[in-house]
Amino acid sequence: MSATSVTSQVFKFGGAALCNADAIKNVVQIIAEHPSRALVVVVSAMGKMTNQLEKLIEAHTTDDVKRRDTELEIFFKYHDDIVNNLFELQSHPVYQDIHNLKTTMRWSLDEHLSSADAVYDQLIVFGELFSSTIVFHALCLNRINAHYVDIRNVFKTDDHYRDAAVDLDYSEARAIEVIQPLLSNHIVVTQGFIGSTSDNYSTSLGREGSDYSAALLANFLNAQQLTVWKDVPGVLNADPRYFQNARLIEQLNYQDAVELTYYGATVLHPKTIKPLQNKAIPLYVRSFLDLNHTGTCISNYAYATYKPKSSYILKKNLVLITAQRNDLSFITEAHISMIYHLLWMKRAKIHVMQISAVSFSFCCDRFTDMDTFIEELSHSYTVKYNSPVQLLTIRNYQESKSAQVLEGKTILLEQRSRQTCQFVLPDDV
Repeated sequence: MSATSVTSQVFKFGGAALCNADAIKNVVQIIAEHPSRALVVVVSAMGKMTNQLEKLIEAHTTDDVKRRDTELEIFFKYHDDIVNNLFELQSHPVYQDIHNLKTTMRWSLDEHLSSADAVYDQLIVFGELFSSTIVFHALCLNRINAHYVDIRNVFKTDDHYRDAAVDLDYSEARAIEVIQPLLSNHIVVTQGFIGSTSDNYSTSLGREGSDYSAALLANFLNAQQLTVWKDVPGVLNADPRYFQNARLIEQLNYQDAVELTYYGATVLHPKTIKPLQNKAIPLYVRSFLDLNHTGTCISNYAYATYKPKSSYILKKNLVLITAQRNDLSFITEAHISMIYHLLWMKRAKIHVMQISAVSFSFCCDRFTDMDTFIEELSHSYTVKYNSPVQLLTIRNYQESKSAQVLEGKTILLEQRSRQTCQFVLPDDV
């Protein structure tokens, strides 16, 4: 199924762009200056409110009622302060909508569900629901013809709570049915990160999943482009917290963008690129703080004309584990499969691995019951590990520059391919 001829664009604003009343006024100004009204605006939770909700959820699931009520009031007050700064008249309809969300949220706290993950998703969605409600009314206040859409009525998912998979065919049909007709006369405001099951239980698509939501909508609606608005100039070739002279990457092709997100670059959600690449929709990463710069364009650039910069991605707080067979027998695919299965059960992702005749070394996320995992491995293997470690990945590397970055550092494990090299280092630098 394909969308009609209305040429749309999708804007996505993250929490940093929506952190207070002045920030929301800036977002409204960006939207007001947009030349086309065929625009879908996807918003995340405001500021650090997803983190705040996780504090609330933790207190709720541990039956710490006093702390839960405190965290709930912090969440409510944060949004009340923003609403009071944006809307002078207490009779404005935003107040009733926020009151209704508060009531629904309190009801959700009284639900008894079968799993902690299901409880998590029924509550975590309120960050986006509050945010989108306030942004919608802020646009209307500025005489921008906006329409609010609850994306849970569009994105249907499975019931894999906290990392739900979107039913792409059904959701595309719903986007064309629900959103497409509005775009000739309205700017549509909706949420990222969330969806719902066929039974209308709320689901989330994984942390930072709003970029992915926006990319899916761009795909479903055959958008002209997607713009992700950030508090950085665009995609940088390194994290300036760890590397001096980090530079803006003006152009990236889809493959390099996918590789960077896979290796841990945090500027985009890893799933964002594929829906865009499937329909050759360009992605712009721009700064909402500096509208004079076009930022980074991610598109279908051919390697024949495209010269990618070297990029440096550093992941910290990992663990390097080496498992060696006790009887010095060869490491086989069966052994690796067993270890992978154990890690999958722990939801620990392997970032790099290396196999020798009798040992299997891998660098992965640290997880809460790592001691139990190592004890299980120790029944059949001699296990050694370093924790914490960090993983430096250099994409499109140059030998001379790589050597400069690594000068004076201890390398615990090294791996190279044609375009990428990775180094596991002690996490003390």
